[in-house]
Amino acid sequence: MKKYRLPSREVFDRYAPAIRFNLIRGYHRNLTERHRWFVRTLDDYFYCDDFPTIPGAEVFDCNWTPDEWNIRPYRHFYNPIQDVWYSSYAREGLPTLREYDYGYTREDSKILRNGTVYAIRFSTYGKMMVHWAPLDVGSPLTISYKGIYSRSYNEELSQGTFMHCVPVKRVDPNVLIPVIREITKAKYEGVYEDVSEEIIYRFGVPINAL
Repeated sequence: MKKYRLPSREVFDRYAPAIRFNLIRGYHRNLTERHRWFVRTLDDYFYCDDFPTIPGAEVFDCNWTPDEWNIRPYRHFYNPIQDVWYSSYAREGLPTLREYDYGYTREDSKILRNGTVYAIRFSTYGKMMVHWAPLDVGSPLTISYKGIYSRSYNEELSQGTFMHCVPVKRVDPNVLIPVIREITKAKYEGVYEDVSEEIIYRFGVPINAL
């Protein structure tokens, strides 16, 4: 497998920080346009045309496009300890890899574990958040709305702020309803259908309130 890389660090160190940043970004964009995969490990990074099977490496698809956010993984990762492949689907609305400059922020909508959905994630920059993993009965499910967290784990419910979430018999549905309404919008194309149904079931949200 042939590897393609940015110039050595010494080349960029000759320039002022602002110029260095723009140069690195330019090289990254050029390489993502010419090669299929961007590979990042703990101590290395490179671009290549053949899919690499390197333990512990993040492999990003340079051909991924925003309109494929829910049908094509943008990132692959092999965990050698678990002997498991993870595939990540991007959150709706993210730009292409080349527009992320050098590197990539991990914002996922769902994660597959050996081809089966393992985790569902949703966020809107601090206003609301949903995290469900693994997708099993009684597994941790967390919803946040305007700083109020609602959690379900092994049939036990809790609610409160991040630092003070206490056990409750029933949660306040008013902090769940806006989240359910958001994640069931048509623009998300059913990605969050399972988790919305799980929220309604576990927390006893009245259907007529939706």
